[in-house]
Amino acid sequence: MRVDRRIMLSLPLSAALALLGCDSAPDYEHATVHGKVTYKGAPLTFGRVLFIPVEQPKEGLPQPASGEIQPDGTYVLQSQEDAGAVLGEHKIVVIAVKNTAKPTPEANPADGAPAPAPMKGSVEESLKSEIPKKYSDPITTPLSRKVEPGDNTIDLDVTE
Repeated sequence: MRVDRRIMLSLPLSAALALLGCDSAPDYEHATVHGKVTYKGAPLTFGRVLFIPVEQPKEGLPQPASGEIQPDGTYVLQSQEDAGAVLGEHKIVVIAVKNTAKPTPEANPADGAPAPAPMKGSVEESLKSEIPKKYSDPITTPLSRKVEPGDNTIDLDVTE
């Protein structure tokens, strides 16, 4: 059995590149972050919370963290593969959007009739934010908090 010399020479190079790639991203210190989101005094029952670091890291890319809002209003953050969020000041975005579009009827194979044409209207018209839109933009959101080492309970009150 004859092995191609180019393949044999490329194996050590491939292995070296793979090892270098494993630790090439900077590792930032994280802390656990969880809490409850309320709107008009009641738990927000769906959506996402996004923590965006205010300070850009000296090397590498910023690591935002996000978490899904549960039916009881609670959330737990996850940042890439790490639990929690990087330490420091964060702008906080809350997104709670419902699709208000009516489902398009499907074709009925029994009578051979095609499905009616989709309703006109933009995607934006069919999506409705359940909270003020200022909370869904990192520039306009009034929410910000500092993530400290350890366990952080950060409750968020969304108002008008």
